[in-house]
Amino acid sequence: LQPVAASILMKILYAARMARFDLLRATCRLACHITKWTEECDRRLYRLVCYINSSLSMRMVGWIGDAPTDLAPCLYSDADFAGCDRTERSTTGVHLEVEGPNSRFPVNACSKRQGCISCSTPEAELVAGFTAYKNFLMPSFDLWDVLLPNGYKAKFYEDNQAMISVVTSGRNPTMRHLGRAHRIPIAWLHERIVLEDEDPVELTYCESVYMAADVYTKAFTDATAWDHACALINHFPADILSQLDRSGCSTILSLRHGNLALADVPSCIKREKVLNCTCFVTLPSKQAKYWPHVTRRVTTNLKDGAILADETDPIRSPSTGSGTVNTYPWGVHRPTGE
Repeated sequence: LQPVAASILMKILYAARMARFDLLRATCRLACHITKWTEECDRRLYRLVCYINSSLSMRMVGWIGDAPTDLAPCLYSDADFAGCDRTERSTTGVHLEVEGPNSRFPVNACSKRQGCISCSTPEAELVAGFTAYKNFLMPSFDLWDVLLPNGYKAKFYEDNQAMISVVTSGRNPTMRHLGRAHRIPIAWLHERIVLEDEDPVELTYCESVYMAADVYTKAFTDATAWDHACALINHFPADILSQLDRSGCSTILSLRHGNLALADVPSCIKREKVLNCTCFVTLPSKQAKYWPHVTRRVTTNLKDGAILADETDPIRSPSTGSGTVNTYPWGVHRPTGE
């Protein structure tokens, strides 16, 4: 297939960049072998086309359920250390989206082999972070300055604490070669993120399980892990978009579903105030880590027990006479007026 490989891959890449971010890593990896095509590449291309044919119902969706003041651009950067077995170079993964308490809208993504060989994971993450910030987040500030109100703060999520320490301090005494090999990216990121009066960005640590850019850097052999990785970039089968479970939540949320033991429930939520709830479902936003979504969530004052907010009452239908119910895009029902 070498004579037609480039034509096939570029057609797939067009669709991947527009609406199927889950195809980026496999397509870009095969594109690196166009000039060195082998029979193994034929088998990989055939497997990729088979996956596309079996996932035609996959859709990239986005939802906005907050005011502009509650929205923020979020950049996810990840790297797969020495992911290329032929060149020993790492792979950069970038995911840019708009997030809010009830919003998640993909904007751009990238899967690209790095142009240099890294000696460690923090070094590969540094190269990926520099590429993500300079080529994706920074050019988008012109757009966010128009769409979002003044004072917005972008989030830059990274799952490697060593890389965050290097950018924050501007140096790393334990990896002295970084000063020679990557002194410009380190100094540039330190200046743009850490120093005052520069870009409105907050560099934040992100657990690997919530890293949306993970799907662009490595291959997956487990179907459950692949579904979770696709859910992080808002890719879902079309047949579940309109389905609701018994609690009225969209089936989309089941991909981020988990049962918590009583000892694991955060102390900020008083368990005895939640009625008939045994299942916790995380919302599709970064607040999911701290505020598990339940059928009913009551926020109380831990000092005097006063109810501060009753965010989601038990599901009620309009026919019960207990109030009108609004259905949000993510499938959660909330009474009007809240």
